Amino acid sequence: MPSKIPEPEKNEDWMALCNDSRWNHQESKEDLFFGQSWNGFDGEELLAKTLQVTPASNVPDIHRGALAPKFVFENEASNEPVDDDMSVYMKRLICILCGRFVVISRPSASDYEDIENSDGVPQDGVRYWWRYWDNERNIYQVNSEKFRDSAGTVSEFDDDMLCGGYAFTSRNLREATYLHGRAPGDFAPAGSDEIPPWMRAAASITYMGKECTDCSGFFDHAWSFCHHGTTRVPLWDASLFRLAQLAGVPPMQFCRSCGNTHGILRCARCRLVLYCNNRKFCQKEDWPKHKKVCNYFKTVKL
Repeated sequence: MPSKIPEPEKNEDWMALCNDSRWNHQESKEDLFFGQSWNGFDGEELLAKTLQVTPASNVPDIHRGALAPKFVFENEASNEPVDDDMSVYMKRLICILCGRFVVISRPSASDYEDIENSDGVPQDGVRYWWRYWDNERNIYQVNSEKFRDSAGTVSEFDDDMLCGGYAFTSRNLREATYLHGRAPGDFAPAGSDEIPPWMRAAASITYMGKECTDCSGFFDHAWSFCHHGTTRVPLWDASLFRLAQLAGVPPMQFCRSCGNTHGILRCARCRLVLYCNNRKFCQKEDWPKHKKVCNYFKTVKL
């Protein structure tokens, strides 16, 4: 695992976003809705690029990660640029850390793939679409990404192989971080051959052995971090906490172990992770997982 702790505050482009009211954290009091179904989809063709919505109060069991302000579903979204563009990656990242992203079903989703049938929680191996937005209500969309617990790095092999000449291998996030030597806040120059897959807006296989972007792993770990407080990789947790703090995101206010929002207290050692007042159980239960994270948090000057 890379020993260097990222220092995103030294990156001018990231700090410019953090100081820009279009992109940084802004408190929102808008009512939340659920994008229940696509308008004008006849089973073969999508005639309208907006979703029919229902108030969150009408679907009380739907996960928070599938809810968003009404305009996110009712306005048409722009697809991300297709180039490997670091600025797109940074903008996607800051929107996610600020909680401005939502998972939606594909128009052609089967009943099993419909996000409503899993109470708004993405299921491993299922393709979803994702939307994120800025504070000026511009909406961006990432299409058809398969949710899975991996870093999603894939490689091309020789042309004699099956599946159109391609074979793919996925690495888990810890392995990929070690391979590429960078965590989310350690930004690489745009267009760099060394840029990790999760820092690319998009990429296609163009020559033998190229590492390709896979947004699915990125969104998987973004979901886990934003809704459960951890990506399961200590260096990523420390990096994302720092990036969120720079963007003005308030600290998470729920117990890392049980999710309780009442009577929470900070870990006395790292002063970032929270546990409820049942610390003898929750903190003790979580300590084997938190121990490595805690060490990284101590190293970062916050």
